[in-house]
Amino acid sequence: MAVKTLDLEAACTAIQPLMGPETFVVPLLNGADIAERIGDVIGLERVLGGTTFASSNLIAPGRARHVANAILHFGELGGDLSARGDALRAIFENAGLITEHSDDIRREVWEKFILVSPMAGVSSVIRLPTRFIASIPEIRTLYEEAAQEVTAVARAAGIVVAEDIVARVLSFIDKLPPRHTVSTLLDLRARRRLEPDAMVGTVVRMGAELGVQTPTGCSTTPSSPMRMAHPRNNQFRAVFPF
Repeated sequence: MAVKTLDLEAACTAIQPLMGPETFVVPLLNGADIAERIGDVIGLERVLGGTTFASSNLIAPGRARHVANAILHFGELGGDLSARGDALRAIFENAGLITEHSDDIRREVWEKFILVSPMAGVSSVIRLPTRFIASIPEIRTLYEEAAQEVTAVARAAGIVVAEDIVARVLSFIDKLPPRHTVSTLLDLRARRRLEPDAMVGTVVRMGAELGVQTPTGCSTTPSSPMRMAHPRNNQFRAVFPF
């Protein structure tokens, strides 16, 4: 399943007549709680966890531009390898995809979320491609603060992410091609619907539930009234007016 999160529940309802007794769903959406949201509709036992590191853009009807990376991770939410996961891996690899049948897919999902959630929030504030997050010290610091908050929420939720995960995601950003632009910013520029809850709001909500403060996440949520009031945003506005 690879729809925008705004259409997730409707898509889950729409696919149910197509599902047989052994059908299962692998979500490839950005977000930390997507599998659970799908499971609320179709049953969690019919869902594998999934995430992908492919970066691509629709440039015209029926045409996509591949920007960077390609690996696709999936696995049982309980952490075990499974026969259905092995079968799916064989199908994907036969199609030429790079895959990993993970025995810790929740960690994989959260470690990607530590990368993309701050990227979406910060990009929506500065309105600039990803390379500026890496190259401007003040923006890099803002991103790092947001990534530390997502990491703290993940650990409070019982997810064992790598000790050096924030350093890893910063290194990943440093290696992205110059034209890489996060989808949130592309949607913002095109005046399409945004996914603030899935990309940043989830961190703020879970942080509140788990007792983890997320001030940077609050300030970079695209729909948050705090975003424009944040002192650092005023600092950036002088350099990048929007």
